[in-house]
Amino acid sequence: MHFSRETVKARAGRFGTAGQFCFDVRAVCPALSPNRSKAGMIPLFRTKNGQIKRGNPMSVELSMLMWSGVLLLVLVVMAANAGIMAMGMPWGFSNRDEAANLEGWGARAKRCYMNHLENTVIFAAILLPVSLSGISNDMTVLGAQIFLAARVAHAIIYVAGITLLGLRTLAYFAGVIGTIMILIQAF
Repeated sequence: MHFSRETVKARAGRFGTAGQFCFDVRAVCPALSPNRSKAGMIPLFRTKNGQIKRGNPMSVELSMLMWSGVLLLVLVVMAANAGIMAMGMPWGFSNRDEAANLEGWGARAKRCYMNHLENTVIFAAILLPVSLSGISNDMTVLGAQIFLAARVAHAIIYVAGITLLGLRTLAYFAGVIGTIMILIQAF
């Protein structure tokens, strides 16, 4: 189906409260947004009992797993930048046959990235079966939130090099406790 520029403006354009031009893709090509409501902006999803609801169908627990992945991405970028800063841009574009000699925050960022990767794999291996089996309650939500908060605190403390009172170890064990809280709900 082809629309002229005027048709697109008439069907898709509207002016917001600030006077800016807003564009609703669904008005131009409804096939691009099959899960959108009639208003075109709020996603629809079907619940387990068949009801259609508006909003985000992702559970809090899966959202915490997603944000843990975002934290992992941030740590990967930090570790990669530390290597490039230590070895130079040509090394960054090479096959990196020679390992980067990292010191200070760069070395801590790389170790933090590896630590977070290991813990996220364990968290995902426990959370996904629990979530897919339909178990979601206050304990699983709290466990997932504790895990993410602890991992963010762990990353900040680790990369910053804070050694005060074993805070990094406390943050690590808080994340483990959050994961165990979810595991307990599976039984």
